[in-house]
Amino acid sequence: MEAIWDFNLDDATIHAAVMDHRATSDGLTDITDQPELEPLPSRREALRVVQQILDTSRMHWTLITGLSWKKQYGDLVYGYLAGTSILLINSREAAKDLLIDRGAQIADRPRMVLMGEIVGWENSPITCKYSHPSYKMYRRMVFGAVGARSAVDNYSGLAQHETHRFLRRILEEPERLLPLIRLYAGAVILRIVYGYDVNPNQDYFVDLIQRSNDEFDRAMTPGAFMVDLIPALRHVPRWFPGTGWMRLADSMRQHIHQILTEPAKGRTTHSSFVSAEFSRPGFDESIHAKNVGWAAMAMYTAGGDTTSSANYSFFLAMTAFPEAQAKAQAEIDSVLGLDTLPTWKDAERLPYVCALVREVMRWAPVAVHGFPHVSTEEIYYNGFFIPKGTITLPNVWGFTRDATVYPDPETFAPERFFGPNPQPNPYEYAFGFGRRACPGQKLAELQMFLLMASTLATLTIMPKVGADGSTIQPKISWSARNALWADKWEYDIKARSKNAEALIRSVHDTPYAT
Repeated sequence: MEAIWDFNLDDATIHAAVMDHRATSDGLTDITDQPELEPLPSRREALRVVQQILDTSRMHWTLITGLSWKKQYGDLVYGYLAGTSILLINSREAAKDLLIDRGAQIADRPRMVLMGEIVGWENSPITCKYSHPSYKMYRRMVFGAVGARSAVDNYSGLAQHETHRFLRRILEEPERLLPLIRLYAGAVILRIVYGYDVNPNQDYFVDLIQRSNDEFDRAMTPGAFMVDLIPALRHVPRWFPGTGWMRLADSMRQHIHQILTEPAKGRTTHSSFVSAEFSRPGFDESIHAKNVGWAAMAMYTAGGDTTSSANYSFFLAMTAFPEAQAKAQAEIDSVLGLDTLPTWKDAERLPYVCALVREVMRWAPVAVHGFPHVSTEEIYYNGFFIPKGTITLPNVWGFTRDATVYPDPETFAPERFFGPNPQPNPYEYAFGFGRRACPGQKLAELQMFLLMASTLATLTIMPKVGADGSTIQPKISWSARNALWADKWEYDIKARSKNAEALIRSVHDTPYAT
């Protein structure tokens, strides 16, 4: 993998600029007094960073370098790699200033040769250019379906039913935690998007979407494929050495075609986002059908991964921090009693549980660096010049680990959101920024609250006990490309009581009936 960069390393530099009116670097220029440069990373440091970027077995490079670079260089770090300008934002305040307040100037997406131009993701609402002719239509469709609170309220019965089915399945097969979490997310979003009922054991389309997401993560890893660095390589013959990426592109195109065309075939019996769009007055299938397909695909590829990652991290947090679990269970018992399951309407009566959901999103942010934004014009910010075309990455992981904002950041503590000086709500940055923020945030909040609250009401999550009788404390570690995933750990899941088990088993494992 390191050889990908050999062609350019002699000329490549990594520049870091201190963004506090003390320092500057090539391409990120102080427009006030041009002070003396701070020391820049050495060639050895540059090589180390490149190796970390290319080593996809580690967490994404922003997690590794972002915090140390903030201490050394400040809130904004500017890099120049392989002809591309990159700006890493290390503070919430700078992210708000640039990505929200100046959102119109930094709302574009980077050029993606493999993912966009070769595979076709350039037409997706997630990755398309801000100037894409269908982008505003995408936002309107997706927000109307899963973004407005009124729309999400309509899906609360569906999400609650699927939550109950999840509880029954996880009680019977606790070893299948991650597949069942993904099945839960897929069941909700596929029903909303296509009116499609998933197979409760193992669903073809849930698995297909997961394969597509895995390929997406692989293809989006910075520097993973030389064709993104040298676009002319797309024209070399397949027998040419180093063209293994072509097989990945073929597989991705096939999966995209399947996801765009197959989910509704033969199994759609309910009203859905797609059926509503197709029946909209003035709908012209020859013009709008592809737009509906891409909007639908974006909802269940992006939404499913987000809620699955957060819900999986919740189980790790409850294994590692039993005090938070016990406090949430006590609140549920006090407010709702022992013979009922939480509903979406109960959220306002369960402030500690809601704080626990927020703490999951802080402690284990799904998008550790957000999705890259690109500036479409020159920007002057706090006396510095940011060139047009700069790729901008918010270091979301760094936001959550800033001890000046979140004291003792590695500790899972929902209490941090209470009191006279509550700490910042992670929803401010967990779902993206400005004009590219996730339009499905409300649906994600619904699914996370229902699964976490219902699990707390009926189940206890605990560390596994070894053969020698000792407790196996979970090792907290993460893997990340575009989404953060907890590494495997040992756990046990049991019903809190016989009444709780009876409540879980009272749910029939059948599709939601409207």
